[in-house]
Amino acid sequence: MDRNLPRNFIGVLLDWLLKSFVCVRWGGILFFWYCITAGIRQGGILSPVLFAIYMDTLIKRLRSSGFGCKVVDKYYGCLVYADDILLLYYTANAMRVMLEICDEFAFIID
Repeated sequence: MDRNLPRNFIGVLLDWLLKSFVCVRWGGILFFWYCITAGIRQGGILSPVLFAIYMDTLIKRLRSSGFGCKVVDKYYGCLVYADDILLLYYTANAMRVMLEICDEFAFIID
């Protein structure tokens, strides 16, 4: 909604999420099925895009804090790939501040 997506598109995503069921498989045996009510599905076709949208807010917060490495005025203080985040800066105190920003983001977004 913050990105001004059409309501119909958001409705389709919500409907898709509410109909997403997964089960636990261990050693070839399928256990119970349950509905995914939060997060993004691992291996889903939209998962990388949805994760990038989700993480974009954190990256903007880190960039605007003034902490993080820059190369030729490009921000490289936070590198994100799949479900991993790499924070880059050259002082321990600045890294602590960046981690506090991440912690605050996780608390607010959850």
